[in-house]
Amino acid sequence: MKKAMNETIRLLAEKGGFEEITPLNPSTIEYFPQAAEYCKSCEMYGKKWSCPPYCMDLNAMRDMVASFSDGFLFQTIGTVTSVSDRESVHLLMKKHLDRFHELVRTVRGKDIRCFPLAAGSCSLCPECTCPDAPCRYPDQMIPSMEAFGLNVREICAKNGTSLILDEHRLSFCAAILF
Repeated sequence: MKKAMNETIRLLAEKGGFEEITPLNPSTIEYFPQAAEYCKSCEMYGKKWSCPPYCMDLNAMRDMVASFSDGFLFQTIGTVTSVSDRESVHLLMKKHLDRFHELVRTVRGKDIRCFPLAAGSCSLCPECTCPDAPCRYPDQMIPSMEAFGLNVREICAKNGTSLILDEHRLSFCAAILF
């Protein structure tokens, strides 16, 4: 059953256009609570249910991760004008998140229990209801890896891959635990 799920998710990700798909062992995930402190400098801090200070607390996150035995890391790799060019970086991130949201929808549509984690804040809704009203889709929310104090670069390295960040090329990473 697990082997079939692995193959199904891998094939869906390949079809979705991810440039790199790497098996993720959930036991390699380490938490760095101080990493979530970086979120305070983000423009989304306090504006999304998926981000601090509203997202799942670290203990709940550890329990959630511990309930899964497998996973994948998905990377979108692209060329940008320059890593300092916000527009080209934003377009690549949008491409990555669009692919990832479609993958998550498809996996969930196959009734596979999963926990998706994205790069950056949840972008499921055009405008988040936070903090004025409850989340419209709490069961579909896709939280940020960084919001939980996950060091994405370290997780990639422990699973045999790496993030790309140079002047004209970079990658965005997301994960699905299942």
